[in-house]
Amino acid sequence: MPAYSAIILFLAAWAASYHGTIVLVIEEWVDAAGPYNHGPIAVAVAGFIFWQKRSLLKRVRRTPGAGEFVLIIGFAVIWWLADAVNVIAVQQLSIYVILVLSMIAFYGGPRFASLTVPFGVILLALPIWNPLQPPLQELSTGVAWYSLSALGIPVLREGNQLTIPAGKFLVEEACAGLGFLLTALTLAGLYVYFNRVRGHWAVVYCLFATFVAVVANWMRVILIMVAGNYAGMDNELVRDHLTFGWILFALMFLPLFAVARFLPHGSMAVTAPEHDPGKRGGNRGVPHLIAIGLIIVCLPVMNQFRSPGGDRSPPPIPLADIFKRASANVPINWAPKFIGANETNLARYTVDGQLILGLTVHYVRQNQGAELIGSQNQLYDKERWTEISRQTVTDERGKDRYVRLVLRNRFGQYRHIAYWYVIAGKNTTRPVTGKLYELYGVITAKPGSSMIALAVDSGYQVDRSDDVLDRLVRRYQSSLTNPGWRGHDERDA
Repeated sequence: MPAYSAIILFLAAWAASYHGTIVLVIEEWVDAAGPYNHGPIAVAVAGFIFWQKRSLLKRVRRTPGAGEFVLIIGFAVIWWLADAVNVIAVQQLSIYVILVLSMIAFYGGPRFASLTVPFGVILLALPIWNPLQPPLQELSTGVAWYSLSALGIPVLREGNQLTIPAGKFLVEEACAGLGFLLTALTLAGLYVYFNRVRGHWAVVYCLFATFVAVVANWMRVILIMVAGNYAGMDNELVRDHLTFGWILFALMFLPLFAVARFLPHGSMAVTAPEHDPGKRGGNRGVPHLIAIGLIIVCLPVMNQFRSPGGDRSPPPIPLADIFKRASANVPINWAPKFIGANETNLARYTVDGQLILGLTVHYVRQNQGAELIGSQNQLYDKERWTEISRQTVTDERGKDRYVRLVLRNRFGQYRHIAYWYVIAGKNTTRPVTGKLYELYGVITAKPGSSMIALAVDSGYQVDRSDDVLDRLVRRYQSSLTNPGWRGHDERDA
């Protein structure tokens, strides 16, 4: 079989096997307001470079080593596990690594080295960089707060929310500048490649591009807040801040390309194909290519026949079994959102004569986009409440018991929330641990997942509400370890 035909068949098998993950990547790329909307252009440019290098890809002459087979199988298993617990970023990174390892196995390190730029461009377009958003968000908020103070504008910082005389600005993760950063690195990498910038100069230029992108986002956030303070919150610059950001980003890159003129450039000529010591062997790697293709297809095909299993993890004990439900005419000012939940129970209760809010959320089985621990869910309405503090409360042995949140609304009212997860019958407060328990639940046919939250409203950030919450959590969690005990405390009557 000709090498080109084998490669095309392999890529088709790879794409068909992981089509669900690939679709999720494309959905991020077509989101015009997302940080990965440069993806289609990045892939097109990578394809052009592959076409330039086509003379190096005509023959698959290398016999893959056992280590490469093991690594490919390992990442296929990682993808399967990530798919089982709906960790999208790990799925996306796994199929990318499988593709890279396969190319190395087919062509060897020397020839793959000439393909590092297109594969690097694709890597920067993968939606796996969201963990960078919180630190970038924190940095942008801090720089904006310091700059506004230096400009003499009164500003109050509460988490990532800045309050100035004209109004409030929330520096969300979408405003962290991740899109600017990834686009800047992509452009810098392509400039370095096409202009043959070598060695430490290439590294320095990419670092300079990173600095320019981060500073451009800082300037965007600061200028928008200054405009809102002096021209009003309904100013066009404030309302269409995304477009303004990209215009500012483009202007900031003028000095970047001006600096690039002073870099040492190499020849633009296309290099000749490298000497291939395995030329006499013909396409001897084609059978191994087919074998690797069968390996990467195996687990996704098996996944289609995975039994959904039953729900052996029942919903959490109803809060009404522990606390006395309050009068039905008491309003509930809480709007949590958990997409795809099978049960969501929200009600008011009375404890020692004090009103509390209780929330239980239960998923019989989690699926992609309908999962307990997911970015699309929210415990509270972020447009109405600002997070003031977050703390993990532990017991005497240092084991996590619950997460305590303190929120504040625009009327100055505080809400203290305690929440934790119960996944596959195990308590946790940490999302990563929760995903591991979710995997355990899939393996042991206990896919049920729940979240329990209790809330107390008060007029102060720190008062006895924290003590009340701690006592409520102890009462509820003790009922889990003593299932025979039920009923309300006499003082609740």
